Amino acid sequence: MTPCIIWKKGLTRSGYGRVWHHGKHRRAHVLAYEVIHGPVPKGLELDHLCRNRACVNVEHLEAVSHQENMRRGDREAMGLRNRSKTECPKGHPYDSANTYVRRNGGRFCRACNALRMRLARVAPPEDLRVRQFPGGEM
Repeated sequence: MTPCIIWKKGLTRSGYGRVWHHGKHRRAHVLAYEVIHGPVPKGLELDHLCRNRACVNVEHLEAVSHQENMRRGDREAMGLRNRSKTECPKGHPYDSANTYVRRNGGRFCRACNALRMRLARVAPPEDLRVRQFPGGEM
């Protein structure tokens, strides 16, 4: 593989090169790809084959689906790491009976949620309690 071409100007918080182009900020690697290959096909995004977000070498970029881009990503990425967990932080199993799955793929432990709800009914959080102020309630 050819060496990375590192964008040395502005970077986004997530480490991608950023450039001002025709009155708006653009990702530098996307602009570089478009200059050589034309627009990124609809429904696809660019994957850095070199795994270096600041790289603008078009030989290191491939247009793929979001799902494929995530699958290829760093195995230590949070989503993949969390999907491999079999228990919640309190030790309850992530199984079909004890797990609620959100539309976005996030998981919640039903046992922990039930405990949170029970505690909320018994003692509401401090910021929800009526506070006494000098001279009466506010």
